[in-house]
Amino acid sequence: MFSLFDLPALHDTRIHVVDVGAMAIDEDIYAPLERAGRATVLGFEPVPEECANLNANARPGHRYVPQAVGDGRTRTLHLCNYSMTSSLYEPESDLLNLLPRPRRAGAGSRHSGAEDRSPRRYSRSPRG
Repeated sequence: MFSLFDLPALHDTRIHVVDVGAMAIDEDIYAPLERAGRATVLGFEPVPEECANLNANARPGHRYVPQAVGDGRTRTLHLCNYSMTSSLYEPESDLLNLLPRPRRAGAGSRHSGAEDRSPRRYSRSPRG
């Protein structure tokens, strides 16, 4: 398979990934870049438990911060039963009530203070 890194102009290129909402998923989408020694990852994950999990399992060149990306104001993070649906936006209870019970991911949300951060504040590359 052709890789852009095979092009002479990109031979020594490193990619600095900013992953907003860095929650771990089944597929490690940056693994091919990491195996090639081409990527560092700075992840923003505002859900405290998810961020702690990411940092506990972080590979060299990965750094995760427990912040949301936004305009810099302190806002409320609505932590939902299913972490992936947590948001700075309040869950729409009327809409959630239309879903079958197991799908009500936002039901039972709790709140957490979340400070929005601009990626500029974390401009240094993650240390490996």
